[in-house]
Amino acid sequence: MILKENQLGLGKNIKDKMAFFLESFLVELRKPQELDLSVNEIDDECLYPIVKYMFANHESTSLVSLNLEWNNFSNYSKRTLAVAYSKCPNKNLKCKIGP
Repeated sequence: MILKENQLGLGKNIKDKMAFFLESFLVELRKPQELDLSVNEIDDECLYPIVKYMFANHESTSLVSLNLEWNNFSNYSKRTLAVAYSKCPNKNLKCKIGP
């Protein structure tokens, strides 16, 4: 699923909205393989839901590609995402965190 350049990271309560989106994404779609969230204004507030649903709950996802490039993550969040990705048991997952 490609959601590039949709400004998903804008607005109020974005952490809750991102959690709801990722829950729905994983539940509603049967075995999604790709998620492109590049260029969406996503920032540090969305860090927890992304780590929780994309890296920690690997049993519930069949993702092989996750693109988070060109968002508004701080250096701290980029490092956190990189560590979560490196510890993710889903070794088939390819993740782009980017600038």
